[in-house]
Amino acid sequence: MTFSRQEATKLYKGQLNPKIKERLLLILRVKDDGILPAHAADELHRSRPWALYWLDRFSKEGIEGLKDRSKTGRPPKIPEELAIRIRTKLLESKQGWTTKQVREMISMESGVRYHHIHICRILHKWGFKQKVPRKRHINTASVKEKKDFKKRTKKILDTLTDEFTAVSLDKSFFFYDSLVRRVWIYKDIRPVVNVTGSHKHLCLFGAVGLNGKQIFRQYDRFNEDNFYKYLKHIHYKFPKCYLFLDKAPQNYRSQKIRQYFEKHNDVLIPVWLPTASPEFMVLEECWNISKNDLLVCRYYKSFTNFTNKISEYFRAKRFLLNMRNYLLANLS
Repeated sequence: MTFSRQEATKLYKGQLNPKIKERLLLILRVKDDGILPAHAADELHRSRPWALYWLDRFSKEGIEGLKDRSKTGRPPKIPEELAIRIRTKLLESKQGWTTKQVREMISMESGVRYHHIHICRILHKWGFKQKVPRKRHINTASVKEKKDFKKRTKKILDTLTDEFTAVSLDKSFFFYDSLVRRVWIYKDIRPVVNVTGSHKHLCLFGAVGLNGKQIFRQYDRFNEDNFYKYLKHIHYKFPKCYLFLDKAPQNYRSQKIRQYFEKHNDVLIPVWLPTASPEFMVLEECWNISKNDLLVCRYYKSFTNFTNKISEYFRAKRFLLNMRNYLLANLS
């Protein structure tokens, strides 16, 4: 097949497929520039048989011969109807499946046992993707309870006087060990993180006000006595407030704490969050941010260094989170 230099150049420049463009360049160099196929193959860092193959395809079929032909591939071992049934069964689960579970299901349904890597290929082809499940506590409050809480909270926030504020209170445990997460590193290097394997930990209490004020304190353990001490700090920092807190036994069932609330019921008003509903707690996001800053791939030489670093961090850190957004999340 013959064509002018101008036509060939136009075809080459207008082609978007890099493979076809490379083959067109071969045709231009051999047919138009008159160089030997072997020399053209060397220029393109290809083999001589490759050049001869595509020259022959071009001479017989023209430009269409430079395109890749469709390949049927090896027929699947699982019939299409059975594959659809397995996929439908997988879609019914809201919890998701592990690769091993899918592999066992396919084996039981079809008698075919694939390698786990091929199971991943099949799942991708079926439109599945690996995701980390969102945790849902089995004892979490009902939807109605959560809606009622948000409506009551909105009423509290909308009717706050200048003297009163709203405060969110929570606690978290910081273990003297590194949290291992994915990191960026050169592809040929395996990252290494020092860990202690220790179960030593600190209990941190935190409170964030509607006006942005915050107060954090660390204790060696979580019990009603330490919570009572921290509650006095909060009362001093926020003399008149609605205190949003969870129903942990150390504060919800404690007679000591109850008596303190009753004694100051006109200025310190507890608002108990629905059972197992951390989505209303702005402090949860504070803990996530702080643990990412302090514990992810971080090693401390001693427990004293660990506690000092945490103290320094919370003394200077300002989270600047909107407490209202968490308390009234998705309120229609």
